Amino acid sequence: MYLITDPAWKFGCGRYIQKPGAFECLQEEIARLGKKALVISGRRAWQAVLDCYDEPLAGIFCRHVIHTQPCSEDAAREYVDVLRQENADVIVGIGGGKIMDLAKLMGEFSGCPVINVPTICATCAAYTPLSVLYTPEGRALGSWFFENEIACLIADTRIMALQPARYAFSGIADSMAKMIEIDHNIQYTSRGADMVFARYNAEYLYRRLSEIAPLMPEELAKGVPSPLVEELVYLTIAATGMVSGCARGQGQSALAHGLYEASRTLYTREAQGYLHGEIVGVGLRLQLAYDNADGADLDRILSALALPMHLRDIGIPENEAAYGLIAEDLKNRRLLDHEGDSAQRVIAALKRIE
Repeated sequence: MYLITDPAWKFGCGRYIQKPGAFECLQEEIARLGKKALVISGRRAWQAVLDCYDEPLAGIFCRHVIHTQPCSEDAAREYVDVLRQENADVIVGIGGGKIMDLAKLMGEFSGCPVINVPTICATCAAYTPLSVLYTPEGRALGSWFFENEIACLIADTRIMALQPARYAFSGIADSMAKMIEIDHNIQYTSRGADMVFARYNAEYLYRRLSEIAPLMPEELAKGVPSPLVEELVYLTIAATGMVSGCARGQGQSALAHGLYEASRTLYTREAQGYLHGEIVGVGLRLQLAYDNADGADLDRILSALALPMHLRDIGIPENEAAYGLIAEDLKNRRLLDHEGDSAQRVIAALKRIE
């Protein structure tokens, strides 16, 4: 269910607030947009907020609900019913990518403004105007692109500094994917100013994250919003989201993100315990092998962060049957339209990275 994005570029969100203690801006931002909020959060994400604030919703006119399932159309419509029953007119999502996507989908269905408050930086989902939808079992259904950006994003680095390092490392891999996948796509598309601009910014993202990635395990262990943590949050959420916007939400994704959706579709149960960026990191090795590009630098970073590097590391078997299924899935997603032997090239690249 890939819904084609409209011709408009969407570069970000209405307001982006990042600092230690930014959560304290939530009441003001809700009042800027409406009168009452429906706050939806994940269970662990809400605990992360409580670890930093004793009464985080004190003084805020709202209804708070906990959501623990994947982002789905049914769930979004159910919460929109709650929104209307409560006479709420603002949606606040607090958590990781699942909640960020759900809040945006609720905004699409209801027409209400959305404030996203990420508690981890595992993806740029808090920022981008699209949602990835899943079945209740976690099988990927595709991406739903929206006409409008979110109204506000609040990145409280006091909370983000306490996130498990694994989520931050996943976000680094997801952000670094932008340059590698744009390099692939730009071979087959016109080099318009938008994609050239996206490429330059993606290159900075890749280079800077390459520099700070080896420092992050020790830095995150401190649990404080240091300058490096502030930079990591900005790069993995805002900067990565802007690159996506420059590419209109599609030109920055290729085989690496294709492998993510293939794994969620073909190996839903096996890959269930792995994060978005962890799977994308393996997909980046596939992308570079497919393009006959040097992957030594990427391997160094993945290894430094103890990120998965092989299909077996994300629960996918390494055999001819699996390779064939993955190649066919990528072909069905229209990711291999450029050359006649591309499916065989995918199989060869999968063998090469193992």
